[in-house]
Amino acid sequence: MPATDLTGPDPRYPAYWVAPMDGPGTLCAPDDVAHLVLIGHKAAMKNAASHTSRTSIRHGSGA
Repeated sequence: MPATDLTGPDPRYPAYWVAPMDGPGTLCAPDDVAHLVLIGHKAAMKNAASHTSRTSIRHGSGA
């Protein structure tokens, strides 16, 4: 995520804001970001558990 004051191309950074922001938290509500992170974390944990379960069965250590 680019710094909030990076509003134009800069060869040192791969991204910038096309519209200036007053600061962190002005793009969206922090609670919305926390909720999105929680959803992603739960999905990643479910995927990891599913992968681990399949691997255990393949290697003969599953039930």
